[in-house]
Amino acid sequence: MRVSVKSFAKVNLFLQVLGKRIDGFHELRTVFCGISLHDTLYIDCIPGKGKVSVEVTGEYAGRLSTDERNLAYRAAKSFITYFGIDYDVDICIDKQIPIGAGLGGGSSNAGFVLIALSKMFGIKIGKDIFNLARGLGSDVPFFLVGGMAVGFGRGDEVVGLPDKDLNFLIFSPSVEVATFDIYQRLGVTEWKNVDSSFFEFVCNFTGVDTVLAYSVNDLEAPLFALYPGISSLFEEIRNTYGFARVSGSGSSIFTIFKKMLKCKLTLGTRVIRSSSVSKGKWIQIREN
Repeated sequence: MRVSVKSFAKVNLFLQVLGKRIDGFHELRTVFCGISLHDTLYIDCIPGKGKVSVEVTGEYAGRLSTDERNLAYRAAKSFITYFGIDYDVDICIDKQIPIGAGLGGGSSNAGFVLIALSKMFGIKIGKDIFNLARGLGSDVPFFLVGGMAVGFGRGDEVVGLPDKDLNFLIFSPSVEVATFDIYQRLGVTEWKNVDSSFFEFVCNFTGVDTVLAYSVNDLEAPLFALYPGISSLFEEIRNTYGFARVSGSGSSIFTIFKKMLKCKLTLGTRVIRSSSVSKGKWIQIREN
């Protein structure tokens, strides 16, 4: 059996950290938005003894592990182990989502491996699959839902929202950011209440205007403290476009529009040429 599946990236339109839980994770309120940027997964299943292998090609091939550190590997292994499936799984990832960029590439790969294997073996995506996803990473359950969704808990409790057409320009610096380092720098010691902007965002979401008015990301401050160059780039993008937001724990920065015009990308290219963080790439996302 062989399938190919697109493994889509995401941005966080809203991210508030409420406090650190007794299990070591942080309690979050976040809003995920799936975007059309994607990797492609090629998955082969043949009768065997439950072995998993991963190969990576594409733009970011040399920067991704292929052993048990790889989330796609772990997703396949957890699936065949949990369901007692006597098949070997070979996965080839055409990697186009930047790594360590806050765009959820690894989590997406894991989520879409679970989706693909569930379809291949006729298993309904329900509580068992969601529990496997939670065991792989906080963002993985979102990719079983897709579209737009609210994340509660550590981000793993997901409730879908109506989709809206949004247009993004995303700049992904050539800097890989470790999420663990950002949370360590955040240093949360006291719990805080959910900000009213979260309720405004979720309950009154109309599209771009809501993002411009209510979007926040509590992980920006620790990111900027660790990477001053990204902080400078953020300010330049915000000054140029009137809005900028880091996705997740970074390093990617996005801005958002009602309509995507070619001149906006040209302007962005000029911004990066004058920036202290000049290495990276613009990613243009049209969703309408």
